[in-house]
Amino acid sequence: MEVNKECAMKKILKTIWKYEIKIQDKFSLDLPINHKILSFQEHGGRCYIWVLNFSIDIDCTVKTNFRIVGTGQDIDFPTCTYIGTVINGFFVWHLFLESYGD
Repeated sequence: MEVNKECAMKKILKTIWKYEIKIQDKFSLDLPINHKILSFQEHGGRCYIWVLNFSIDIDCTVKTNFRIVGTGQDIDFPTCTYIGTVINGFFVWHLFLESYGD
């Protein structure tokens, strides 16, 4: 296997990025290809996710699809990964990762 020397010379720096989340049933974000979702929290009255990015090329992203439900609402999507829960005023929201891509 041949290694691209230019890529091999680049140091992979880990950085944490913050994305504001608008509370809605479905939404998508373009996240770096190599990422890990760390947290879903309220900060200053707004909801955010914090994402660990460990991509060499920040322009390489993947469409990441999410779902949000409130406590007591029906969950009509069977194959999602739970991310976290946030209390925002009187509301409690639960974030799920639905899929990658279109």
